[in-house]
Amino acid sequence: MKAEGFDWRELVAYLIAAIIVVGFLATQWYVLGHPIADSARDIVLRTLGTLDALLVMVAQYLFGSSRGSRAKDRILAEMTPPARSGGEGS
Repeated sequence: MKAEGFDWRELVAYLIAAIIVVGFLATQWYVLGHPIADSARDIVLRTLGTLDALLVMVAQYLFGSSRGSRAKDRILAEMTPPARSGGEGS
């Protein structure tokens, strides 16, 4: 899915990560600035827990082992296979 060295998958991954981070921050801001009804408290806390988990996954993807794996994939893609010489018995 590359077009002239541009990786759309990586762009989409960063956009999704940005949406998750902005959603997390917006939700935290709203919860801290507005009273929560007792009847909605459990669902709000569950939603915050889910967003916390998503935020951790974003951090792991961007800064964890996936980053090293992407770097390895780029290096391997830039390598060219060695030229073969002669036949098999030479």
